[in-house]
Amino acid sequence: MYPKPADNISETEKVIKDMIQQRENGTDLVLVILKKDTLEFLGICEVGAINTDTPELGIWIKKSDHGNGFGKEAIYALKDWVDKNLEYKYLSYPVDKRNLPSRKIAESLGGRVFREFQKINMSQNLLDELEFRIYK
Repeated sequence: MYPKPADNISETEKVIKDMIQQRENGTDLVLVILKKDTLEFLGICEVGAINTDTPELGIWIKKSDHGNGFGKEAIYALKDWVDKNLEYKYLSYPVDKRNLPSRKIAESLGGRVFREFQKINMSQNLLDELEFRIYK
């Protein structure tokens, strides 16, 4: 997941409409992450490519809430849903090489690095990516 801050509200509306369309098409499941007690928006998580045998996990947590375990909780919930609802060979979980907390999430699920690559994200930043593969 490579989000970019929206330049205006119409960009945000388009992203939301695209996510709804992906869910309706059966290709992706994008969920909102809310704080349990206050329902404050914390971020989003997704299972992409759910119509394939190699779905992809992704997460984005707002910076002010990093380090609180919300990402791990969300990814664990997604994996539980995938295990109960999808047949797959493995889950792909790409993370920026420098993002140690996300790497630890993948490793805690038994994920192993399959490949390294570079990718330009939506904000036009070059990321050094690690693709973890997580098996059932």
